[in-house]
Amino acid sequence: MFIVSEASVLGLSPLVVEGISVEGELVGLRARPPDVWVACPGCDAESSRVHDYHERTSTDLLIDERRVLVRVRRLVCPTHGC
Repeated sequence: MFIVSEASVLGLSPLVVEGISVEGELVGLRARPPDVWVACPGCDAESSRVHDYHERTSTDLLIDERRVLVRVRRLVCPTHGC
């Protein structure tokens, strides 16, 4: 595990990289924000409760000419109706 604090250069928030895997033409990246609590983009309420995970494949970012698959967590907002 390592922290990418210069991620803002790529337009990203700092990340803690928890794992990297290479499978054929795909690089898998498991990362999360360094803080346990994350602010809701809708109302700024803080949450750490994970609702789901989904995967996104980046077509813009290549590593060693391979597409990058990023596993992203979705959190539950604690504010009712948000």
